[in-house]
Amino acid sequence: MISLIRISIGEQGEAIVRNSYKNCFCAISLFAILPTTYAVAATEWPPYQNNLKPQVATSLHKTSLSPTIKISEPDIKLPKNISFFSGIWAGSICDSLSDVKIAVVELNIEGASIIYSLGSYAGLFNNQEYSATIIDGELVGRTETGFEIILGKRSKDNYLNVKWMRGDDTQQSTEYTRTICYGVLKRE
Repeated sequence: MISLIRISIGEQGEAIVRNSYKNCFCAISLFAILPTTYAVAATEWPPYQNNLKPQVATSLHKTSLSPTIKISEPDIKLPKNISFFSGIWAGSICDSLSDVKIAVVELNIEGASIIYSLGSYAGLFNNQEYSATIIDGELVGRTETGFEIILGKRSKDNYLNVKWMRGDDTQQSTEYTRTICYGVLKRE
């Protein structure tokens, strides 16, 4: 029997095991060897990511969020590393070529409601709403225009790592187009 197993560590250090076969008992013995202080991230960040600092973008198009945005208090039952996401964040991505603002307006155990704005040399993408899911301590979602955005709390400071992706990675045609940018946001 083959079973795909994904192990992550919960907020209280508990092991969370997901497998593709419900009757697989092969992961039970792993609980004894998992350290309780080990943290697992959903996203593999590039080695330079934790040294990046929030910067002002060089884009001709500066973005903005609607001034009427209201941030709801996060659910008090959420762990601190998840409630941390709540608020308005600003910075840049793609080697500081694109200006980014993100408002995490509502946050609960199921995920988040987010408003996203991007200003790049290609133009403005202001106030796009999307939903994100909490996956291994990160917020992961996709805008209606096809931007996939991952937000991750940095462990050494109070910044957010951002992974922004756009394009087709299905390789169904001979042309493979995928843009991946990284950046850092700070709380406004």
